Amino acid sequence: VNLEMPPGSSLQGTSEAARHLEKTVMRLPDVEATVTNVGQILGAFGSIPQSGSQFAQINVRLKDKIGLLDGMTHPLDALRNKRSRSDDSIAKELRKRLSSFAKQSGGVVNVLAVRSVIGSSLPVSIQLKGKDSLELAEVAEKIRKRMKLVPGVLDPDVSARIGKPEVRVKADPGKSAQFGIAEGMAGIILHDSIAGNTDNVFRKNGQEFPIRVLMSGIQGDAPGQIREIVVGTDQQGAPVTLGDISTILPKTGPTNIDRDNGERLVTLSSNLSPGTPLGNVRNLIQKEIDAVPHPGISVHWSGEAETLDENAPLFASALILAIILVYLVMAALFNNLGTPLVIMFTCPMALIGALGALVLLNETLSLVSCIGVLMLVGLMTRNAILLLDYANTLTERGRNRREALIEAGATRLRPILMTTTATIVGMLPVAMRIGRASEVRAPMAIVVIGGLLVSTVLTLVMIPVLFSLYDELSTKLSRKKRL
Repeated sequence: VNLEMPPGSSLQGTSEAARHLEKTVMRLPDVEATVTNVGQILGAFGSIPQSGSQFAQINVRLKDKIGLLDGMTHPLDALRNKRSRSDDSIAKELRKRLSSFAKQSGGVVNVLAVRSVIGSSLPVSIQLKGKDSLELAEVAEKIRKRMKLVPGVLDPDVSARIGKPEVRVKADPGKSAQFGIAEGMAGIILHDSIAGNTDNVFRKNGQEFPIRVLMSGIQGDAPGQIREIVVGTDQQGAPVTLGDISTILPKTGPTNIDRDNGERLVTLSSNLSPGTPLGNVRNLIQKEIDAVPHPGISVHWSGEAETLDENAPLFASALILAIILVYLVMAALFNNLGTPLVIMFTCPMALIGALGALVLLNETLSLVSCIGVLMLVGLMTRNAILLLDYANTLTERGRNRREALIEAGATRLRPILMTTTATIVGMLPVAMRIGRASEVRAPMAIVVIGGLLVSTVLTLVMIPVLFSLYDELSTKLSRKKRL
């Protein structure tokens, strides 16, 4: 739970607000413990790191989820000391409970479900790079407001905060040239006057201690005093102050400046509501970004979107390689190239079931679910192998093609159903999100179950038809060759 109070809030006020939120969080029966940080938001928890008196972060540790074995052996103890709800549903309830406090206090409360501290990142993370920090922050804020209107986007945030008071000195080139004072030298004098000069050191017993020399009576937040800093003399020897060659105004600037390869960087990030596909939201957000003029500012998608872009070619290569290896193994098994080709038609059948299961259960196609697709390449072919291998055996014994396929279907029906049922039942606890860390593994199990269900049914119907067509075609081709 990340809390951001209005700018200018005291550390004491933020602490009181954080304690109020912590009490609200602890009322949930699914919460085991909380750790509160006042004055900073840690970036390792999938958040944009921030520091200041208006920031606070409450790290909530949930109880362990009820496992299948716990529910069977100690049901009463499991109900008392463990949770049955998912982290997404708990986060959704917290957003509702804490929304009233955010409206009353004028602050911003973000609730994020974090499943891994190391390397965790938000689903949507957009980097804006440019030369002017203020322009970056303004463009990012305009995009953030438009992102709030995109369906499925939760708690959009910007890494840059405008509101830090500063004194801005802008040198006038004409006046600087008139008095013969270089702008760079004036900047060095201004820095040494306020921050001090450490060119000199004090040496004692082989150790060096820097000596900081700065002008007394100068405060960096007082424009009047800064204006009177002497930066040189004119031709008559009269002192020239900083106010004579520049414009000095109190302004507000960003609270932090991030850089990437020397470029100034502002990050836009947001969470997604459960079941919202990142690819669809990315297209909608990109339209909103294109609608905001941002000349001179480059836009780069990072976070999960970047991870998907990097791993999609690798996954495609692994999938193609898996299909080729499975095909070669079956070609060696059947001692021909045609029968394995018929069996490989189970691939699109299983893919239909896998994607259909994700759509029905409102899940998204992620890297975890892609692992399930790779598993299907090896699992879905076994049923067709059992069927066609026995059909070929019967054909070698003298049965015609039709009788062999009918008898093979009747004989191999039970082992096909048994192996498929065993795999599905083994995957059900993961798909039903029973046990620890099941939220992460559930899409993989859903893909496997959906693919096996559809491919098994279609295998018993479509594979005999395809094999009949292939066998008839190969017979005709062999007759033509003989003629």
